[in-house]
Amino acid sequence: MVVFALLALVQPTSGLTEDPKQDLVTQFLAKEKAVGVAVAVVDGSKTWQFEAGFSDRDQNKEVIPATLFRLGSVSKPVGATLAMSLVQEGKLDLDKGVSAYVAGFPDANGTITLRRILSHTSGIRHYSKDKNDTFYEPKTTPEALAVFKDDPLLFKPGEKYSYSTHAYTVVVAAVESASKMSYREYLQTYISRRSAPSLDCEAIKDSKPERTELFTKEGKQYGKRQDISWKIGGGGLESSAIDVAKFGVAVADGSLLHPKTLKSMWTKQKLNDGKLIGAGLGWDLSKKGFARHAGGQQGCSAYLLVDQKKKIAVAVMCNTDGMPVGKLAQDLYQAYVK
Repeated sequence: MVVFALLALVQPTSGLTEDPKQDLVTQFLAKEKAVGVAVAVVDGSKTWQFEAGFSDRDQNKEVIPATLFRLGSVSKPVGATLAMSLVQEGKLDLDKGVSAYVAGFPDANGTITLRRILSHTSGIRHYSKDKNDTFYEPKTTPEALAVFKDDPLLFKPGEKYSYSTHAYTVVVAAVESASKMSYREYLQTYISRRSAPSLDCEAIKDSKPERTELFTKEGKQYGKRQDISWKIGGGGLESSAIDVAKFGVAVADGSLLHPKTLKSMWTKQKLNDGKLIGAGLGWDLSKKGFARHAGGQQGCSAYLLVDQKKKIAVAVMCNTDGMPVGKLAQDLYQAYVK
């Protein structure tokens, strides 16, 4: 369903339509001054989707169902799912030092394991103001690893939780080693062709007419697009909203992982002292039975919410950074199940 971009320019009013979900989206767009947004709810074979605003405001191009948005860190649940698919095949071991799969990677005498990387307890750093973590040209996996692999750990692996996008580049390398494919090829083989056709790496060299332009929180278009393909595992994917939601349901309903593997991924992890953290492997886990993840980067605010029991997924994709898309996803879920 296409919503005329005019809706993005009006102030929110009550009762715009007979669908409260649609009203939530148009009101969000007007209140937050976002440039464009697409949302989707997938509930088994039932789907609901809605789009509003612009994908390219200068060209008066509206957001449509096929519009491709950056996932940001919603890429991490995808990476975790790929890794876990290889764990269930016996090609990766969650508790073995990652140097077994990533030759030459300093894994602190085997204590940096895939489990600790996926749960953000490895000690590998995230972005740093003192380091160059922004690039405009693609990198190979070894080149991406070189960005951080020799930097000191933040703490002894397993001692703390510390979010790290860089750690997911190690996941990429491990997946490539175990699958004997490039990460992008394995993603397309294992997930995209099964459940989410548009889910792919954002490779700038690829011409994709439906790829959205990128905007700041103030609504200004970015002049130069960062290359994010080098961090494909932690923040380098793009997709339509409907395919992000379809991916979430495919995880929940067992289409992508066996029940035992899924349970392992969606189990809160422990630190060395036995303390539970709020994260599973690649997913944040709530007390109310939701698996979820947010994403934010240049021209991207994204959120995926999955009801583990009801197997309902909500995806919110926005081409404007700094937007409160998590609240919109939760509000859409409540409006859907009401």
